[in-house]
Amino acid sequence: MLINQGIHMLDTLAFLFGAPSKAACVVDRRVHELEAEDVAECWIMEGERPVMSFACTTAAGVGVQHRLVVVGSEATAELSGDRLSVTRECGDGRSGAKVAETVPGTGADGLLAAQFEAMIDAVTLGTEPLCPGEDALSSLAAALACYASVRGGGRWVEIPGP
Repeated sequence: MLINQGIHMLDTLAFLFGAPSKAACVVDRRVHELEAEDVAECWIMEGERPVMSFACTTAAGVGVQHRLVVVGSEATAELSGDRLSVTRECGDGRSGAKVAETVPGTGADGLLAAQFEAMIDAVTLGTEPLCPGEDALSSLAAALACYASVRGGGRWVEIPGP
């Protein structure tokens, strides 16, 4: 499950923050009668940046979309399905007032369309793809490190660089 579903979250994290340097992961089989895990909780380190975590599962109901939340000191960005929204602090930051907005150009007609257009341009015009295949190597290395972490009882595992 981690290698065929979690890999997409690893791709997104690597695209946004760079190649990961360490990974730790625990998995379990809670719902489905499978030979593989159906839930995973993973922690990823990008260089010296703070730890990021993500969970993935095949135990969620049909229609549950993936969600990525990045929390910063001035705003929170949430990618849910194919829609990106940003919530920013208003005023002095102490009042708790926030403003949320959906980022234009996201959604099925935005983010995915841009990826498809970039791929078509790469094939027909020879331009650089938005997400070159080589970028996936760091995600694969991170997924393999997650599995090594599972075999090692959830310990941190170094991810080899390219």
